Amino acid sequence: MPASTRCASWRVNTTGKRCGCLARTTPPIHMAIIGGSGALPNRFGDVSAIAVEPVCGRVWIADSARARLDEFNTVWDRAKPPIVDMFIPQLARSMDLGAFVHRLTLPSGRTALRVPSIVDIAFDTRDPTRVLLLDAANRAIINTDLRLQSGTVDLLPIAARAPEELAIASDGRIAVADSVARVVFMRSAASRLDSGSSNKNTWGSRTMAR
Repeated sequence: MPASTRCASWRVNTTGKRCGCLARTTPPIHMAIIGGSGALPNRFGDVSAIAVEPVCGRVWIADSARARLDEFNTVWDRAKPPIVDMFIPQLARSMDLGAFVHRLTLPSGRTALRVPSIVDIAFDTRDPTRVLLLDAANRAIINTDLRLQSGTVDLLPIAARAPEELAIASDGRIAVADSVARVVFMRSAASRLDSGSSNKNTWGSRTMAR
């Protein structure tokens, strides 16, 4: 996420879309404010990624400054008229990414990993329990589940410089955009991220147009 778009507080609407910083004016049907600037729980130093679970609507927020991944329960009453409810989000879990990295299976040839810096989060609609975390610090994708109890690490190709966006297509293909390398890396659905592979040949790429 470019530094110019970062904000300590974000709006999330009922469709699970990030509406942007609080300075923007058009409200969604329901609006709540999650967090604010600071180091305490429910506060953020630098929001680097945000996503909403497609099934239950839980909001996941990665904070690169605090090296944490926070999850918030949200219960939207769609029968009510448009409201601003400051108490909708409830912190469900706050994961220390420094501790989480020790639960991961290392890729072949690696003996250690840096503390992850999560810059994007994607949920696999074909498997609601599967979560992919784009890790800029290790230039990798972390394949885990909703419990965050374990996972595997799939390294991006050596050409990766600053991966910043991750997407899963409806057929299971995975794409990672890297604006510094000016490349979109792609992986087929047949190459599932479940073995901690570091084989660069499982990735394809397309150069971004200038």
